[in-house]
Formats: sequence, C-alpha cells, structure tokens
Amino acid sequence: MPELGPEPYRALLVAENEAECGWRARFAHHLVATGCMYFLVWGSDCSVWHDCVDEANLAAHDFGDIPDDAFVMTTWHQNEPLEAAMWFSHHCASHPDVGLQRFHILHLGEQADPERVLSLYDRAINAPLDERGNAPWD
Repeated sequence: MPELGPEPYRALLVAENEAECGWRARFAHHLVATGCMYFLVWGSDCSVWHDCVDEANLAAHDFGDIPDDAFVMTTWHQNEPLEAAMWFSHHCASHPDVGLQRFHILHLGEQADPERVLSLYDRAINAPLDERGNAPWD
C-alpha cells in the first residue's frame, strides 16, 4: 500500500482497471487509516469504490456515530470525462470540518503512467471556462 498519511488529505482514484474485491476493501481501509478525508473516484466500479470507502469509515468507528471531523466525504464520477473529475477534485472537493492541504492522485491501471495522468490533471485544473462558466468538456 502506498504511503499517504499522516496528515488529512483528499485523494482521487483514477480506476482504469477493476480491482479484486478483497484488495479493494483492504485499500479502502488503508485510505481511512492513513487520513483520507475526501475520496473521489473516476472510472471502473465507481459506486463500488464509493461504498467500500464508506464502509471502511463506518468500520473504523465500530459502525456507530462518526464525528464530523472524522467523516470521510466520498464522490464518484462515473459518467464524466476524467478531466471533469480532476477539475472537481481541485476546485470543489473540500471537507466542512477539516482543512485538507494534501492531495493524492492514485492511478489503478495496467501500467504506471504518471506523466500522462499529471499532464491531464494540469490541463484540467487550468482549463479556461467559457463565458457561461462551462469547461471545455461540458
């Protein structure tokens, strides 16, 4: 599992491949344990990833009440261009009770391609909006 903590962070998972159920659950628990406070997912099995992280957060609190400053926000971006999810992760993803200065992009693919993913991210977050405030992919 990647080193992600200890400070609170937000994470965008670019899921270009599916993950085995047990591995996905372990990874979701790892995210919660290392301080992920806002989890965004784009790609394969978005709603499954979303549910997995929600369940890991519940499990971390013995399936009881979760304090506001420990609640992991989750969003999934299944039917959107990747650039839209990246733009949202940069400009809109915030936690109402915890400041999130750190951000991780996690790529689940056949092979690592950090240059492509980071280039897409850079273009997405800096995309000029049209006169109505729409991004080029809208």
